[in-house]
Amino acid sequence: LGEVLSKGVNALYGLSGAGKSSLINKLGDLGIKTRSVSRALQSGKHTTTASNMYRLAGGQIVIDTPGVRSFQPYGATSEGLFQCFPDIAALAPQCKNGNWCTHVEEHNSECAVKDAVQKGTLSKPRYKTYLHLMVELLYHDNDKR
Repeated sequence: LGEVLSKGVNALYGLSGAGKSSLINKLGDLGIKTRSVSRALQSGKHTTTASNMYRLAGGQIVIDTPGVRSFQPYGATSEGLFQCFPDIAALAPQCKNGNWCTHVEEHNSECAVKDAVQKGTLSKPRYKTYLHLMVELLYHDNDKR
């Protein structure tokens, strides 16, 4: 990731407890305060309370931002979200409900994505991120109707 970051200013933005500070620490051993993963929630704990700028050894500048409770990518739709997750998009054609499968409410036997999570071939945290975004998008889609 350090090689991908531009020489300009980069900001990490995302859900609370997602690991933004931990990721920056891995890039530069900067000693940013983090907390352990919650066993009950199986996710990180909100720690960062203000945006802070860090310079990495390669010259990249990274801003660590506080997490947000809700996140909806601009212009995203529930129908197209899985395209942002290539691993999920690759499994989607195997779903028994075809294009109607949201990979949220279907039974595992009908949904190849949920089946892959259950079998351990798709990461549970990765699916959890997809699921969180999809529920947000479905909620906002219903608000528009």
